[in-house]
Amino acid sequence: MLIDRPIDLKLEAPIRHGWAKDDLSQFLTLAEQQGWATFVQQRQAFGLLTSVEALLRSAASMLTNTEDIVPALLLLRTHGAYLASVRLAIGTQCPDAYAVMRVCLENALYAFYIHRTPSALAVWVQRHQSAQHKKAARQEFAHSRLIECLKKEQKRTAQAIEELYERTIDLGAHPNERSISANMKMLQEEVRLNHLTDDALVIKMALKTACDVGIASVALFRNVFRERFDLSGLSDKIDGIIKDLGATTCFKR
Repeated sequence: MLIDRPIDLKLEAPIRHGWAKDDLSQFLTLAEQQGWATFVQQRQAFGLLTSVEALLRSAASMLTNTEDIVPALLLLRTHGAYLASVRLAIGTQCPDAYAVMRVCLENALYAFYIHRTPSALAVWVQRHQSAQHKKAARQEFAHSRLIECLKKEQKRTAQAIEELYERTIDLGAHPNERSISANMKMLQEEVRLNHLTDDALVIKMALKTACDVGIASVALFRNVFRERFDLSGLSDKIDGIIKDLGATTCFKR
């Protein structure tokens, strides 16, 4: 399977001319600076995020010649969503990071469900053929249905995935109260909502959740590509990171 390669843009001063002269590029620069600060101040958490990313990258790189094409493609999408969520979380754009974490979990759940329910693949492929096909796809891939499928095999894992999923919804994936209040500050005569937070607890929660979501997702893919994960030693690495995370022991084999 294809994975990204760095693009050398050689951003010399003339190419950057005009950058940070408008509100958008100023914000992007500030978010990047926040990411550097998070890297320095939360080095242990960043190390765990890096380890989880390495698992997803390794998993994606070993799926050549697989017959499970759609789950493999969904693994690539999961990897991309994880990268995006980490970029937002370390940049302290925390509520928005949770929205992408939810996508990460959903990609992994879809892959697991399609692997365990082969008839669902045709429903997934035909989604956009008509209004009836779209309705059928929504019913087939309802979140509750995906969780029930997983619960039949791994009840504790399903419960943990559901808790993570609900956490992402509470903290940013849906416009709920906590997605607003976490970045809100009450000043003397005004209410201020910051896109980037300086609250250490809010940042730590986002980083921890990103780790949990990443390892939960790759653990789901282990159930899809069990033999490859075991033979390559990836399963042992997953369990090692789960041990490091401590609280997420429910994702063990």
